[in-house]
Amino acid sequence: GAKKLPSEGSALVEIITPTVLESSSLQEVLDANEVTEVIAPTWIPKGYTLDLVKVDPEWFLVYTEYTDGTDTLQISIMSYTGEPSGQIEKNDKPPETFEIGGITFYLIENAKNYTVAWCTDHYECYICGALNQKENLKKIAHSMCLGTDRSEDDAKEVPSEGSGLVEI
Repeated sequence: GAKKLPSEGSALVEIITPTVLESSSLQEVLDANEVTEVIAPTWIPKGYTLDLVKVDPEWFLVYTEYTDGTDTLQISIMSYTGEPSGQIEKNDKPPETFEIGGITFYLIENAKNYTVAWCTDHYECYICGALNQKENLKKIAHSMCLGTDRSEDDAKEVPSEGSGLVEI
């Protein structure tokens, strides 16, 4: 729950301790921790099921895995303060970018997989999957933003450049 602590001024600072639920779905974890900037995917490729949900309450990191028995799709949502600090290894191809409802998404390729990465005002979000999952990763990203009155019709490609590590 929330704890009220005195701050260095006259106002109180509220620190919220993340709530962890056993055997939860991703959306249950997000709801229990009052996360509204991103939702659990409403679309996952056919044959994939939720296999794992881990929560690190110290950093409010939620890590999930969906599997079809052969391949795994991973979704991570991590809170941040100030500037996001996530870095993703990539090959020498520039990241592909697309926009949904004013948020820029980065589709990053490395030797083994693709990662879609984006930030909201308080969360870094990542979806990772095999190289043959490129279009599915984009669809999952779209489905995680639909809860904020966004639709695939809002998506548009935006140009990008660069190589090395991508900081989002």
